[in-house]
Amino acid sequence: MVVLGRLPTLTSGNDLPMLAPNGYKFDTKQQYIDFHRQWFAAKDDGKLDARVVRVIESPALSHALIRSRYSSKHKAGKVQTSETWLALTFALENGSWRLVADQNTPIDAKLAQ
Repeated sequence: MVVLGRLPTLTSGNDLPMLAPNGYKFDTKQQYIDFHRQWFAAKDDGKLDARVVRVIESPALSHALIRSRYSSKHKAGKVQTSETWLALTFALENGSWRLVADQNTPIDAKLAQ
């Protein structure tokens, strides 16, 4: 387990739901941090391209819809690419915008717009 440090963009609470592209649900901020630290430490030559599609803001909540494409290499050297819709929800906590929910949904190339 990674000890929490100062992470000013994440919720100040313990709950931080994240839905992964494979449908797995994470519930806590610590799980969210552990997942991302492991992912970013992977030696897979990963490359993330992301484009903000839409932002919705209100005085207390903000939502961003992002289209992303992630490419990485497997151990055998084969490149794998996936595209997803990433939906991030932020809440205004003590004057700062902080992530409170993360949903990542795969895009089926045959159905994509």
